[in-house]
Amino acid sequence: MSGWQLTRYSRAQLEERRLAALEWVARGTHKNQAVADHFGVSVHTVYSWRGRLKRNGSLQATVASGPTSRLTEEHNDSSCAPSCEKVLSIMAFEMRHGRPAV
Repeated sequence: MSGWQLTRYSRAQLEERRLAALEWVARGTHKNQAVADHFGVSVHTVYSWRGRLKRNGSLQATVASGPTSRLTEEHNDSSCAPSCEKVLSIMAFEMRHGRPAV
């Protein structure tokens, strides 16, 4: 493999590569190293694909859920707006003056 390559791929590009490799992985006629070399991934990735195919029956992309919210219902409630405004004003003071508000 030679020449320039992307350092980061989009989720769509990663899925396209996985789906292109699906036939090779599902058939099981190619060694893991051959699949890895052909699709430009590590052997560990091929093992992950095989496990994912066995577990989920597919190599299609899943929904990324993102981090869980650290805010409680109380924080989400609009009744906390006055206290939130106070915190924001203190933070703004500290930023303007470069020192903590006492």
